[in-house]
Amino acid sequence: MNLNNLTSIIANGESENIEFKTSFGKETIETIVAFSNTIGGDIYIGISRNKITGIIANEELMKDWVNKIKQATKPQIFPDVQIYTIDGKILAKIRVTEYPIKPVSYNDKYYKRVGASNHIIPVDEIVDIQMNSLNMSFDSFLVPEQTDKLQKTMIDRFFLKLKAKERFLISENTQLDLKKLKLVNDNNIPTFASVLLFSEHNMGIHIGRFKTDTVIIDDIMIKAPLVVAIEEVMTFIKKSISVAFEFTGEIQRKEVWQYPLEAIREILLNAVIHRDYRDPTDTIIKIYDDKIQFVSPGSLFGNLTVEELETDNYIAKHRNKLLAESFYVMGEIEKYGTGFRRVRQQLSLRRNLKFEFYQKANSFIVELSIKSSEKSSEKSSEKSSEKIISMMLADSHITINQLSDNIGITTRAIEKQISKLKNSNIIRRIGSDVNGYWEIIK
Repeated sequence: MNLNNLTSIIANGESENIEFKTSFGKETIETIVAFSNTIGGDIYIGISRNKITGIIANEELMKDWVNKIKQATKPQIFPDVQIYTIDGKILAKIRVTEYPIKPVSYNDKYYKRVGASNHIIPVDEIVDIQMNSLNMSFDSFLVPEQTDKLQKTMIDRFFLKLKAKERFLISENTQLDLKKLKLVNDNNIPTFASVLLFSEHNMGIHIGRFKTDTVIIDDIMIKAPLVVAIEEVMTFIKKSISVAFEFTGEIQRKEVWQYPLEAIREILLNAVIHRDYRDPTDTIIKIYDDKIQFVSPGSLFGNLTVEELETDNYIAKHRNKLLAESFYVMGEIEKYGTGFRRVRQQLSLRRNLKFEFYQKANSFIVELSIKSSEKSSEKSSEKSSEKIISMMLADSHITINQLSDNIGITTRAIEKQISKLKNSNIIRRIGSDVNGYWEIIK
């Protein structure tokens, strides 16, 4: 190390992997533990803010530091400690590498590095860190009491999807294939993932159709095996959002849903696959006239932030690895950690929609909503449609020109509204354009 390099390091300041200390103490060991639980880093002893202050040090003192670190940490940490003389002053550098099996504690407390400071790790996060370092996930825990409760029909559906997608080589032995996918162990005891996929369980998906926050029009609780639950949820959502029809010259008309169904499905899968199943709270979906909201128990996993998720360069980690793998081989998801990128792609042609997500009260919330200007346009369109129906009820022979004069919009706008009402099976024309009349179906 030379003065120029150190000057540059000091100028850049403390960070996720750099810390300065004037002396060695318990805060130094807290940082060592935080670095061990995160990405590692360097601690410089003998630097105060933006200048080198130096320390009194020798080899014996360094050995004493290493011994104190070893005795205070679990598992025991043996960092690399080096002494340097820079510009006539002595300083020490403690290099800490990320520990392979986490978390590491100091006096039975766990720390992680966030930005340029150390933070106590919450209890629930300690479990996540430990399982992740062992390449395990919560859905891999065995559930012996569910051994005889996996439904064969659900397992058969699962393997039919696998066969169609050809992402997993299916053998003639179903139990062997389930073992390969780690959905059961060598003794055929199911993991929590297989319980969620193939049996009835208590992890519900609660969906409601709301007129306002306090007025519920319809709702349903789905606790079906996840192999079929996704389709049941999508059926309810399609029943609860609007759809229009476009005629493009093709024989079959084109459906234009209020929200792209591909985007809805992607958000739903994300809420189901990545939620925190240690939390007994239901996954909640709220459908309003102008927005649809998904509330998934558990915050973002693996140090992923909302800010990172807003970009296309985020790296996602999986709280439920077996569920993620299962939905991948079924063809429900394309690649791990690319869901929100695909949602943005699917929404790129729908400028009237807003895509938002945030964390609140240990939940991750995703919303698709209609932008304000579009809401005004839709309300105006609804009022015009209501006036058209009212006038047709009063005079079934009313003409398009008369409707245009009475409502105060162009004949082209009237024709567009009538086309929508016909496509929605609300009105129909009986007879010719000249001598016919309007009939209100509903």
